[in-house]
Amino acid sequence: MAYNFLNGTFPYGAYQGGIATKQFQRQGAKGDLISLQIDWSKYAVGGEGLGNANPNFMVVCNWEANANIPQPYFPKSIYIDNANSVTPIYAYFSDTRYTVEVEAGAIGWFPIITGSPTVNIVAIGLETNFLPLTNIAISNIEIQPYTNVASPTAIAEWLASPVIGGGASLTGIAIINPGSWYTSNGITISGGGGSGATVHGSIDGFGRFITADLANAGAGFQGLPNVLPTGSQSAPANWTSGEGVSAGALRGYGGTTWSANFTMAPGSPASERPPPAFFSGIGNYWSDTGVSPVPVTAIFQAELGASGAAIITDGYGTPPLRDQGQNYIDGPTGTGVFRTNLFGTPYASGFIYLSEYHVKGYPSAANGAYAWQLQTSTGSVILFPVVYSIGSGVTQANLIFPFPVFDINGANIKLDATKTWELNMTTFTGGTVSIGSGFVWTYSQL
Repeated sequence: MAYNFLNGTFPYGAYQGGIATKQFQRQGAKGDLISLQIDWSKYAVGGEGLGNANPNFMVVCNWEANANIPQPYFPKSIYIDNANSVTPIYAYFSDTRYTVEVEAGAIGWFPIITGSPTVNIVAIGLETNFLPLTNIAISNIEIQPYTNVASPTAIAEWLASPVIGGGASLTGIAIINPGSWYTSNGITISGGGGSGATVHGSIDGFGRFITADLANAGAGFQGLPNVLPTGSQSAPANWTSGEGVSAGALRGYGGTTWSANFTMAPGSPASERPPPAFFSGIGNYWSDTGVSPVPVTAIFQAELGASGAAIITDGYGTPPLRDQGQNYIDGPTGTGVFRTNLFGTPYASGFIYLSEYHVKGYPSAANGAYAWQLQTSTGSVILFPVVYSIGSGVTQANLIFPFPVFDINGANIKLDATKTWELNMTTFTGGTVSIGSGFVWTYSQL
């Protein structure tokens, strides 16, 4: 079987080894530590061991069934010892898609964002003669991050792309070269990362574009799109001695285009004469338009709004100011969106840096099961899937305090402020539930 991680497909298997737990105290805070050790030589793909033939593998470590681990257990930090390895190691949390990357030869503590009892440990580039032991510790209290090398990073995979941002609309279309001899005024816009933009053009009697007006400015452009004419081109025929022409007919001769001043019958003396480059004064039969009879390609350039410049990120945002906060209490009775416009978005540009997210709940019936997620209004981005199960006999009547479902502190999660963010209930069984949600964030243009 295979698993998709960081846009790659990886074989995977369940963790093989013991799970040790112990209580500890760090910087005045008491917590519980989960210890794992992965011996990569114990795993195989299709009966063949890991190494040169099977260099990539994911170990799925789940501690939910371990009776020695207190529940609920919310991981805050992870320690990875990858010192005696030539292979980079990744710790991937599928509920938030948060990923910690540790280079070969590195060790350290890293912050994590997850509400899941599962961590997926991924090795990429294993070598047959250098299969390492990877020691891992998970803490439910925050531990100051450190590493013995500077380059390992914690990345938020929900950024999805090194180029992020709401993008821009188009503000206009400039005609760089009007072209010539187009038979229709069609113009198309494509590329640039955006969509929805349309333009109406107009042409003169020589097939040259004289206007290119935006009908719809579109949205989401992060670079200049391609703006191209769609019509065919048809050049005027060359002048032929003796042919009949109507007034206004166009003919190519001597590198320019001539327009007939009169209607001339076939074989008439006037039509047999060459164009009036050889004549002067009143009564010439042809006029020089000054337009080449050779078709010229039209060239356009789109103009972007101010927010269209690409924003490059390595996964980190500016330090959170924590200057905005909001609490919500909701009582959903079924699936669907139960809270929208969480941060006052959408804005024209910028980002929301979410530093805290707290969820607590009151059930109204035993054996309820609920799951909801923070997402955009289109559902295209899922940040925190939250699963909330109520045990038998636990009801609002005998629950003195709200049950803590999910807590994140000290985060700095970058969200697109041009989107509308909402909470959507995806699973709902058993009576009703009251959900309290708290957010702390800041807004920034960077």
